[in-house]
Amino acid sequence: MTQKLILSRKKMKLSLFRLTLFAVLSTLSFNIYGQSVGDYRSNAATMNWSADASWEIYNGSVWVSVTSEGYPGESGVSGAVTIRDGHTVTINVSIPNALNSLVVGEGASGLLTTDNTNRTITVTNNLSIISGGTYNVNRSVLTVGGTTTISGVLSDANTNGTNIFTGRVTVNNGGQWTSTSETTVTDMIFRNGITNNGTFTAGAAQFDTNNQSIDGSGATSFANDVRIEGDITLSNDVSHASGLRIDGNLNGNGGTGLAIFKNNDNRTLDYRGTNTPMTSYTFDVDQAGNTVIYFRNNAQTVKNTNYYNLSVGNGNTKTFESYANFTIANNLNIEASTTLIVQNADGNGVLTIGGDFINAGTFDMRRSSVRYMNVELTKPTLTVSGNGAYDFNTLTLSNTDLTWSSTSTVTIGGDFINNTANSLTVSAGTFDFNSGVNQSIGGANSTTFSNLTINNADIILNRDVIVSGTYTMNNGGTTFNLNGYNFTINGSYVRTNGSFIGNALSNLVLNCTASDQNLTFSTTFSLNNLTINNASASY
Repeated sequence: MTQKLILSRKKMKLSLFRLTLFAVLSTLSFNIYGQSVGDYRSNAATMNWSADASWEIYNGSVWVSVTSEGYPGESGVSGAVTIRDGHTVTINVSIPNALNSLVVGEGASGLLTTDNTNRTITVTNNLSIISGGTYNVNRSVLTVGGTTTISGVLSDANTNGTNIFTGRVTVNNGGQWTSTSETTVTDMIFRNGITNNGTFTAGAAQFDTNNQSIDGSGATSFANDVRIEGDITLSNDVSHASGLRIDGNLNGNGGTGLAIFKNNDNRTLDYRGTNTPMTSYTFDVDQAGNTVIYFRNNAQTVKNTNYYNLSVGNGNTKTFESYANFTIANNLNIEASTTLIVQNADGNGVLTIGGDFINAGTFDMRRSSVRYMNVELTKPTLTVSGNGAYDFNTLTLSNTDLTWSSTSTVTIGGDFINNTANSLTVSAGTFDFNSGVNQSIGGANSTTFSNLTINNADIILNRDVIVSGTYTMNNGGTTFNLNGYNFTINGSYVRTNGSFIGNALSNLVLNCTASDQNLTFSTTFSLNNLTINNASASY
């Protein structure tokens, strides 16, 4: 009996302790997450900010009507200010003192807007727009000292005003940012970056003060210019399938010229500005897996810098800014109706492509004999595809395995250099040598062309060549110098003008199906062997 009484008392003490602990935690929770003295909340369905009678203030115990305290920010730094569900509050004054924090909505509705007059509002700490809430910042001079969290809607439909977001801006899933009307970069300033998991459609913007990033899984775009102010780095880490889209010009400004835009691993920049991105600043876009797309439906200037994947599309002409050498580490893609071309000024350089080459448009690396970029394709297992137009100066292949599936005519204005590890077979298309000057076909190994055309050019072989399809010699003055190597034609031989040159080590093998073609040799011509294997053909 005594033991049962002791146990019963122990259980009572334990229950009392638990109740006391719960009360303490409940009080603690209320103190942490509840209201504080000096907090404000709206108290009318439709009201102006300056209407004292439409606000309530928390006195430490209950919400009471505002009396001598005035509206939020009128007579001193206010506490937290909440725009409640179902209420529309119009900012009709410039608020003279800072708000500690600002909350728009309680989970269903709530609207904060301006009267379309320039109004100043400063939030010392955080701005929160709750799901269902909307904040129209039109013509505001808004400064947020802390973070900005948007689960509702933040919009700016006016070009007046200046908005500064000192802390990070986060748009949650279902949240929406819209400021496409903004045309001046200094009117929308970010200082700790953006995380967008909802929808973010901005106009112009400036990023300054701190290194920062734009990230998140939501669609993110800027309709106008984006500027990186000072010696900071802005990184693109947007994971949405369409990447980060910038329709205006991307550039740096100020500082000591060290502004950097960085496209992080596996990220995409959809750039639609007219000017060269980061014109005299660093455009760091060769991280593994990342892609830069020049996609303006008009002319664009492409920066000569190292890329991982480079794509041009949406029509018109994309022109390299200079002749500086650069490398595309992975793929080059040219979409239909789009031209990628060297600039129209004297100069030359080298473009190295380390991945596959897909061309459904026009690839023009030679404007003239003094305006060109040589091209080297280096991927070990390379595919060249797309039936666009190809215009090379010198083309160098440094692969072990090549699939050339394009059926287009490939124009060569310089040399063709086959530095592959094995003999190379180009299984489709026609290679047309047409510069009007001396050109060579050579490299480390022999080449088999599907079709080969010589147009008003003097060709010298530095390796054996086989033509599996049609070999064509056009225009006066054309010569084809075997130079001690073997030249074999397995398909058709078509000649308008031109002649062969050889020496005592040269071999010419004709397995041709065409007949009645003139086989013309220069006066200094000599051969080791001339082999004709088709008795039905005549020469």
